[in-house]
Amino acid sequence: MKLKAIIIAVIILLGLAFTTNAGPNSPSEQPNNTFLDSAIQHNNNTVNGDDLADDIEPYEGSIGPDNALYGLKLAFENLDESFTFNESEKLGKQIAHARLRIAEAKAELNRNNNGAAEKAFERYREKADEAEVSVSRFSVNDSGLPNAEKMIKKHQNILERLRESHPNNTGLARAYNNSLKLEERFKQRLEQKDEERIKEAGRVKERVEVNAEVFGNATKVEVDAEFISNSTEKDAIAQEILGKLNVGRETINNSLKLEGENTVTTPAPPGEEKLEAKAEVEGNISRIEIKYKFSLNATDRDGIIQGINQKLSSLTINDLLKAFEIKINGDARKEVKEVRQDDKNEEKHVQENNRTKDKQTKKIEEWKDKGKDR
Repeated sequence: MKLKAIIIAVIILLGLAFTTNAGPNSPSEQPNNTFLDSAIQHNNNTVNGDDLADDIEPYEGSIGPDNALYGLKLAFENLDESFTFNESEKLGKQIAHARLRIAEAKAELNRNNNGAAEKAFERYREKADEAEVSVSRFSVNDSGLPNAEKMIKKHQNILERLRESHPNNTGLARAYNNSLKLEERFKQRLEQKDEERIKEAGRVKERVEVNAEVFGNATKVEVDAEFISNSTEKDAIAQEILGKLNVGRETINNSLKLEGENTVTTPAPPGEEKLEAKAEVEGNISRIEIKYKFSLNATDRDGIIQGINQKLSSLTINDLLKAFEIKINGDARKEVKEVRQDDKNEEKHVQENNRTKDKQTKKIEEWKDKGKDR
């Protein structure tokens, strides 16, 4: 019984030693609670251009591929993964450990120790195989899937560059081929996710509604539109919105719901103009909503239709880009502005700031006076 307790204590101490000596590339030193989140920190931008840059530093820890304790270190990593039952966290740990294998291999290549580098690359290949199995079990709705794919793409890019400088390393070649295989698995899962989104999107009807209400000598107009798009870039979405809104007089006439002039004399609404365009992007599908409010001097149906047609056809890409709210995978980038009201809003904001400063100054003076009385 005492011997068993000693063995358990030794294993725990060894585990702590591995954590301490793992080096800067070890996932155990990442600050976040989940390994997927910590791994995403290394690749939290979209994988384009400079974002594919090699940011994996050579391993500086003491337990590398040539160390006698290397196998035990890997065993502890595998044990940790085995007792991680959340699929998202498990995949994150696997990718973080794969990243560590690349760091170890780099360090050995720098020392011209090709045998040890091959060993690290072989362990990377095995980890990529394990990650492939995890991906196959992943829910297509899991938000961690596209983030994990980005990290694998980065690994793939780094391995490809290493192949250029070390063309004869067979372990490196196998590791690179496995990264290609893993990326293909990610693509398949994400394509399934897109198919589900498209089915869901098919239940959203494309619509354009035009409502107008006469107030005295003016008419208040609101145009609402909603549609699904395969575009995910802001400029492309804005261009598509222009096409959807430029519907022509006949469509406006068919869509227009006009409330007659009130029997009670009502002052004309202020001539405010507000354009909002919202796009919720998930994968390769965007759900787009547009709301455009403005006032017209016309009050008869023909005049209102003509005015609406002129307003919609005069919209530009810049107008839409100024009035855009876009959400990508839960990350909101908001730019909602009122058309031709910016100057008034800025002036109001300055006035409010000045009033706040005056109140703060007055409060400080009161505190000073109380201090003097004491």
